[in-house]
Amino acid sequence: MKIINTFWIAVLLIPYAKAAFTETEVHQLQEINEKYIKKAEDSKALLDKKIQEAIKNLPEQKSKIINLNKSWNKTIEKNVSFSSLNHSILMQR
Repeated sequence: MKIINTFWIAVLLIPYAKAAFTETEVHQLQEINEKYIKKAEDSKALLDKKIQEAIKNLPEQKSKIINLNKSWNKTIEKNVSFSSLNHSILMQR
């Protein structure tokens, strides 16, 4: 999940990065961003696969597994929102 948080932070920083860095540095940042986007997508696919495996192995726990995944996703969204807000506040200083 660290990858997803890093991805969102990178996405939020790109507009500011263009103003502060050279064209070469911006290109390097874009490459890094693309790398983390790919990692995030791969991690999401693996998580989905593991969730399906868990449901297959524990069908009686299906609703708990799904609820756990939803809860985790909400936690991540709140963490990203908080990080974005925190970053915005820091940028204003």
